[in-house]
Amino acid sequence: MAGLEPATERSLEISGRTHKPLCHRPPRQLGELYYSDLNKEIVIVNIICYKLSPSDNKNLPKHGTCDVKFFPDRQSFQVDLVLKDTTEKTKTKYVGKIRQLPSKIIPERSTWTIERGKIVVKLCKEEENCDWTPMVRIRGLDQLGSDESS
Repeated sequence: MAGLEPATERSLEISGRTHKPLCHRPPRQLGELYYSDLNKEIVIVNIICYKLSPSDNKNLPKHGTCDVKFFPDRQSFQVDLVLKDTTEKTKTKYVGKIRQLPSKIIPERSTWTIERGKIVVKLCKEEENCDWTPMVRIRGLDQLGSDESS
């Protein structure tokens, strides 16, 4: 059976943490995380997915769906992405979650858009003068360690 691998659920990484996607086949690469402006009011988080293409709607990928949920605790969010392969007639689902940001955000003012190859999440900090740089340098964007429960 060399070269054949059964379709199984695999994990993806976001900010060095492992998360289980909701899928019936191996997920494509999603989860490289880049962030900037940690010392400003708006923190920009880029979640890389090389197969992602924008549509006419800035919040929807071409041939798929994407939803970013900001949770009531004001310190976490989750990305749900479904990409459809129109030639193979298949869907691939991904879930990535940041369980605890360095400080609270304002979900109502936080936004996200789809760009070629990435999801851009703009997090509006509750305390605009709070610099996330030292905390992110030590623990990453997700402040809960991989051994801590969610």
